[in-house]
Amino acid sequence: MKRILYYLCMACLLVACQENEKMWQGNDGTSEGTRVTVRFSPVQAYYGEVASRGVDDVQGSTIQELLYRLHYVLTDYEGNMLEHDTVTAEELPGFTSLNLTLPLGTYHLYVLGEGLNEGFIHVNEEVQAKDSDSAVWFRNIRFQPVRRELFYAQHTFVVEGTEAGTSFSVELQRQVGMVDLKVKCSDEHFDLLGVTLMIPDGYAGNTLSVDGKVAFDWSQTNGTGYFWTKNIGYGNAPINWEEEGSTYRTRFFMLPTLADYEGEQAPWLMCTYLTGANGNLFNKEVSLKGLTIAPNQVTSITLDLDK
Repeated sequence: MKRILYYLCMACLLVACQENEKMWQGNDGTSEGTRVTVRFSPVQAYYGEVASRGVDDVQGSTIQELLYRLHYVLTDYEGNMLEHDTVTAEELPGFTSLNLTLPLGTYHLYVLGEGLNEGFIHVNEEVQAKDSDSAVWFRNIRFQPVRRELFYAQHTFVVEGTEAGTSFSVELQRQVGMVDLKVKCSDEHFDLLGVTLMIPDGYAGNTLSVDGKVAFDWSQTNGTGYFWTKNIGYGNAPINWEEEGSTYRTRFFMLPTLADYEGEQAPWLMCTYLTGANGNLFNKEVSLKGLTIAPNQVTSITLDLDK
């Protein structure tokens, strides 16, 4: 009788082990976990109603058409880092989906796309490897906006261990606003030497964290006390001449503003230029109080020197 009970217990234990193993099997037949497939929806196509992609005017709606690189971070439900990787510029053309194999549980996926559109002639590699979901993708110095368009998405999903696996799509949203700056003058001898856009610290963010928070990094102690960008005429952004209306024009990207600035200094613009046959030098300052740089929107600033 004892021998019969022994064999019955062993049989029950074997069945229990087989059921547990089956529960953890992925759709590839292994016991490592469940297959998770992440696809990417078309990216936002416009800045609001403006059908311009930005400085380089890159067109399209797929990540292959719009992105230079794609970064992702995967954490468990408690935020513990599980994986982070980059789909490089060389890999992106053949990239169709992100494929993971995961045990049962709840996960957070964070994705950052660096756009092909560039706001500067010289573009640095700014995005670094991450060690937590509270880390920042990049940290800009105070006197530079972001150099590429930035697109972001985050998604929480549950792996339940179904034979079909887990599949979902994410949509990258543009996180930067485009500043469209125009300087107009009808003087035939007009020569624009430079334009500087000055924005007070804390008004516009210079970091974007893995979990999508925009902030100003107060640990950056170098600089002038302003978050500012040198623009036309200083070698940091291209100079374009529009024949219609005799207008200089440049575009660049910035992270969206934070809360309305409450300090004494409002954003302002300084323009340095020459006019007249003798090349008379002028500096003109313009207050930009109430300036808003919103994600996926164009902020137009026109400086008419004839007025």
